[in-house]
Amino acid sequence: MGLGQDDRPVVPIGNEPEAKSIGHSMTIERDVSRLDEIEQHLLDLSERVGWRARRNGFGGNVVTLTLRYADFQTFSRRHRIKTFLNDGLEIYLEARRIFRTLRLQQAVRLVGVSLSGLIPDTGQIPLFESYQRRRRLLAVMDGINDRFGDRTVRWSTLISGHLHKTVISPAWRPKGIREYH
Repeated sequence: MGLGQDDRPVVPIGNEPEAKSIGHSMTIERDVSRLDEIEQHLLDLSERVGWRARRNGFGGNVVTLTLRYADFQTFSRRHRIKTFLNDGLEIYLEARRIFRTLRLQQAVRLVGVSLSGLIPDTGQIPLFESYQRRRRLLAVMDGINDRFGDRTVRWSTLISGHLHKTVISPAWRPKGIREYH
């Protein structure tokens, strides 16, 4: 492929295979070793993954955390959970749980979060009122962000100015459109 030689057929936009994962990763502007700062990046990425999953009508049950050290050594850890989720906060809690099991060998340069094991969201109403309220809250937040711009409404912990304004490499192109949010 690097030489421009590829035998695979061209797949027209709109005919791509069904999504297998939804993910975001970001290269941090500087090497980071503070755990709380890395966790803040995890929350930001998890929210973006959750938004894209909800927007495209999916839930997933495998959360994957990817880290790259300053020397470009990259590794991933994933965890399969019993329920399917598309709530950024729940994705973050799983990613953070994975992260807290790791012993970092050096400063981190790239952080990534993805959701796989995707199924179409059935739209089933949650049994408990707290989950129903949470789903309504996310729908309102998504509606405001869709209408007035990405990240108009977000969690207060993500307001700090040091987070990236852009995210590199969404790992999935729903309906042939690459979305950078």
